[in-house]
Amino acid sequence: VAIIAFDRRAGRRVAMREMATLWHQALDFVPTTVLSAFALLAEMQMCRALGDRARAAAVVARAEELLPDTGDLAVVRALNLIGQRHHKQASALVAPVIHGDLTCIVITAQISAWLIEALSTVYDGRIEAAHRAILVALDLAESSGATRPFYDFGSSVRELLLATVGRAGHLDAFLTGTLAAWTAAEAGQQADEPPTDRDTGRSATLVIPLTTRENEM
Repeated sequence: VAIIAFDRRAGRRVAMREMATLWHQALDFVPTTVLSAFALLAEMQMCRALGDRARAAAVVARAEELLPDTGDLAVVRALNLIGQRHHKQASALVAPVIHGDLTCIVITAQISAWLIEALSTVYDGRIEAAHRAILVALDLAESSGATRPFYDFGSSVRELLLATVGRAGHLDAFLTGTLAAWTAAEAGQQADEPPTDRDTGRSATLVIPLTTRENEM
């Protein structure tokens, strides 16, 4: 609920406080690894959006405790560095995920690793490498239905997606559909409409924050 609430700009600080409250409640039980991986990834993206470095450091510390030796931890750490514009260090952190040497618990983390790689390589001037990374991220998203990571990265990834239109081969239809869903979601937020399928999780496009497997958890 806090993750969905964060999509509404007016309620972002409240959503962050709700996330913090949930972790305090988690002291009374042990969250599943999948739940921890998904929630910590989402919380780090919230911190990036708000520029909250203190809370981001707390998220990294929590991930180190709950997700040791996982690709998800590497991605959370890398997101923190991307938020501070340390692109090369972020790329180095996700390299084991990119090369298949470190496994992610949730598919959203794996997709995020490739998006971090895309942002890092384009920042380094390696445009074709960034394009290849975007294609891998799109392929993973198309096969899993987990398109939320694109949205969470914001305008920088959106620009890379727009530059990929017409160059994604069999993924072009999925790409254009994802971009269209993104535009529609933004329009709904700006109009301050009442809850829609975006809020209930029924949409099969961009607005689903969880994969089917993660929902089952």
